[in-house]
Amino acid sequence: MKTVTSTTTTTDTAPPGVRSIADRLLLDLSPTDPVAARAARAAGLSVDVPLLSASGPAAVDDRLAAHQRVLSALRSAVPNDAAGLDLAAALADRAQAELALHAVGFGAEQLAPLACVPQRLRSEIGQALDSAALLSIAGSGPAAVDAGWSRAAESLRELPSALRGHRDTVQRAIAEGRVPARRQVLAVAGQCGDWIDPAGSDWFRAQLTRAPQAQRARLAPAIDSAVGGVREYRAFLLDLAPHARTRDAVGPEIYTVTAGAYLGDDVDPHELAAWGQHELHRISAEIDALARTIHPDGPAAAAAQLDADPARLLHTGPQVERWLEQTLQRTCAVLDSRFVTLPEHPLPRCRISDSGAGVMYYEPAEVDGSAPGTVWWAREPGVPVHTWREHSTAHHEGVPGHHLQIALAAENPELHSWQRFCCHVHGHAEGWAHHAESWAGEIGLLDDPADRLGMLMAQAWRAARIVIDTGLHLGLRPPRGVVDGDPEHWTIPAAEQSLRRISGLGAAAAHFEVERYLGWPGQALAFRVGARLFDEILAGARRLPGFGERTYRTSLLRRGPMGLGALRDRVLSTGH
Repeated sequence: MKTVTSTTTTTDTAPPGVRSIADRLLLDLSPTDPVAARAARAAGLSVDVPLLSASGPAAVDDRLAAHQRVLSALRSAVPNDAAGLDLAAALADRAQAELALHAVGFGAEQLAPLACVPQRLRSEIGQALDSAALLSIAGSGPAAVDAGWSRAAESLRELPSALRGHRDTVQRAIAEGRVPARRQVLAVAGQCGDWIDPAGSDWFRAQLTRAPQAQRARLAPAIDSAVGGVREYRAFLLDLAPHARTRDAVGPEIYTVTAGAYLGDDVDPHELAAWGQHELHRISAEIDALARTIHPDGPAAAAAQLDADPARLLHTGPQVERWLEQTLQRTCAVLDSRFVTLPEHPLPRCRISDSGAGVMYYEPAEVDGSAPGTVWWAREPGVPVHTWREHSTAHHEGVPGHHLQIALAAENPELHSWQRFCCHVHGHAEGWAHHAESWAGEIGLLDDPADRLGMLMAQAWRAARIVIDTGLHLGLRPPRGVVDGDPEHWTIPAAEQSLRRISGLGAAAAHFEVERYLGWPGQALAFRVGARLFDEILAGARRLPGFGERTYRTSLLRRGPMGLGALRDRVLSTGH
């Protein structure tokens, strides 16, 4: 695999015993994982940086062996301070999760539109193109600009080989009895088709316009090569589809494994299903009561009234960007006053894209600091933004959500580079960000009843995710009043109908959501169940002597990501 090089140093201070295990893990992962390679360089290790991730059978085996070595080495490691204990807990949790997901068919072979190797590879190519474009825009010297576009072209040319490697991994998994669901195979095939279809997003060919005219002769054949690789991979998926399993649900045994891995905690799926139903009922009652203070006819009428309010409408990209920046600036001012110690760069960069996706998301800062953390809003052209619905999303993606969470950990020199840049736990990331949505209301950021209603509707959506996700995979009966009639089991049409009714999503968005639940069992729990675990950790910490809100929340985020079970144990054992 072709490589690029750079040099960085760091001042990691984790105890040598556990630190050496994390160093070894980064060295083991670096040949096939660009993020791990950059993190290794940030730790002062000498490695080459691959252009794209590798996910062929040999690369998968190497990754699994690396995590096995972590668990073996941790058995004899003796951390000598709190930082070392945190690192050991995070390493053990993620190694166990990686191995468990592979064992049940949700490792590298997974096929689901938001959780699959093709999506990751496209993202890595996008990052290479972004870096090259930034060099051009920033007026860097000709040599640097040329090198940037050369790397972008090389990553595009490497895509066909990377996709063939993943094809081989999927085929091996099938031979070993881990057969993907037909619905997910076809969904990923459809996604790949959209990327190369002139009538679709035509994502790869669209990248040519980003390059300076002088670079396009180099980039155009590389794009053609990438398009050919995606076309070949899509043909493989379409050939596979008739032989894939028709059953979508994974059942309680696999669901327990996947949900536990994504949360980093032991789970009882049936208890979570019952709790989700209780939460949905509780939040729905709160929504109804608040909505009637806005309009006497209840939630639907209140939402329609607020949507029609011109003071709550944004029509242009610059208006949306300015509103987002002002919202996050106000949030930082309130947080800094007494609730948390802000990172060195408290505000994320805010950018608007007219991609038509209609979503907001957070992109962490580059490991080498070349790009800051960014909140992207991929707005739908011509569709107005209703601000009362979006405050919670801004808090979730920006501050006090993902940006605050990730920036505080990344700035902590006591954390190992693996913790700062590679360790990802869905329950920790999404749980904190969802917890931050309601916390924003507690500290006075949602005093307008309309904005609070928007937050509660987002909470109801996440509670509905629990009910639908567990219901589909465990074969449960829908609770009364959530769907029409009284069906014995959840069906896909019933799930889509319920989601549209609760969240206000359109038909296409609800269909995509339900397909996501089916292809990524248990991940949807990361939001609301993750927030519950953060609430439990906070409640336990408040009972400890010397508890202080500002110190606690700052310390909680500075200790970095880990499984929520391990985090709960560590917080209650250390007192912060």
